[in-house]
Amino acid sequence: ICIVDNKGPEGQAVTFGNMHLDNQQKGKGFPGGPATRDIETHNCRHEKLPLIELNFPQMRKVPPRENPVHLCKNEKGGVNWAALAKADCPNLSDYGLFKNQEDATIAPRGGVPYDLTTPLFTNYAKKSRFLFLPEGTAAEYHETETLDLPVGTVITKTFWFQTPEGEKKQIETRILVHREKGWQALPYRWDGNDAELAIGGGFIEVPYAWTQNEKLINKPGKFVYGIPNTNKCVSCHSKLEKITPIGPKVKFLNRNLVYENGESQNQIERLIQLKLLKGAPAKEEWPKTAMWNDHSFSLEERTRTYLATNCAHCHSPAGPAGMSGLWLEWERDPHSIQYGHCKSPVAAGTAASRFKYDIVPGNAKKSLLHHRIVSNRPTVRMPELGRTIEHLEGIELVGEWIDSLAPRNCDAE
Repeated sequence: ICIVDNKGPEGQAVTFGNMHLDNQQKGKGFPGGPATRDIETHNCRHEKLPLIELNFPQMRKVPPRENPVHLCKNEKGGVNWAALAKADCPNLSDYGLFKNQEDATIAPRGGVPYDLTTPLFTNYAKKSRFLFLPEGTAAEYHETETLDLPVGTVITKTFWFQTPEGEKKQIETRILVHREKGWQALPYRWDGNDAELAIGGGFIEVPYAWTQNEKLINKPGKFVYGIPNTNKCVSCHSKLEKITPIGPKVKFLNRNLVYENGESQNQIERLIQLKLLKGAPAKEEWPKTAMWNDHSFSLEERTRTYLATNCAHCHSPAGPAGMSGLWLEWERDPHSIQYGHCKSPVAAGTAASRFKYDIVPGNAKKSLLHHRIVSNRPTVRMPELGRTIEHLEGIELVGEWIDSLAPRNCDAE
């Protein structure tokens, strides 16, 4: 360290403290040994370097990404496929995806509703999901990964709450559109009767007085709901650094859904019937995950599915948290070291300061994984995005599962 032009009040030179952190003399003041003072005068001035002029005539300005917003004028009505293919329109209604442009939770134009066996928790928001495929196209079946969705596919997910007055309050609609150069994520924030493009995200106060899964009743109040900016979408929707959908996997779609006509039908069967899915094997070969809150499934099955939908999109070898070594895909052995059993945390920062292992079988309170879903501190909580309040039922589920595991002495292994 060199400090100049910083003399004391009497004009004396600045002195330096030496803490000797590396002399291995324990127990003598500082951790590495005693502190001493260096009273020698230090002058670290040097001649000024000549001015360097940067001149790169070969460099050219990068043209902005094409955004032909003139396509957003949907004069013909119906789904505006031309705009979806190329333009980031200022309003959700510009795309014409819904018959009632003021409500993105019902009546899609040609879109198919879908739901997951266990959805990602987002502050107890209700979610309405729709899948739109261009006419004459179909998705390709994949046993473990997301369906292979053709160029032109649009996925919408609208987050909404029921207010204390019983009204539907739409917060945001996120869309993923499969363009020629890849998937594009666009967040839209609801304001009145339409949703506006919110590239920079935002925050909304949401009133609540709802019953959470028929268990916990909150007193009337408000919490702050965060809408992620476009760049943050990559934090979750990323595989090998490319944006990709998360939810439309056979294992999560293999469940019944009640459609608008009141008919209950398996979602995979529905897609095949509508000729929107091809290449599927016999029904008994379709993978299926548990409903996280359906006790007809085992505790382990429910927990595995909960961790798969809430964590595995990042915590997998190809995900953004792949370097952590904690991999929570549904297909992985839930008793392996890769699943966190007696595994020392990696890349967990200060969150791991009091925890030696991701999962301590038989002891949820000593498990970092459980601590991170309990905590609401921004530097600790998991998932990092998507929640500002705790999912109490999820915390209970994961904690109960860890406590149910056969105890192991991780320190002795």
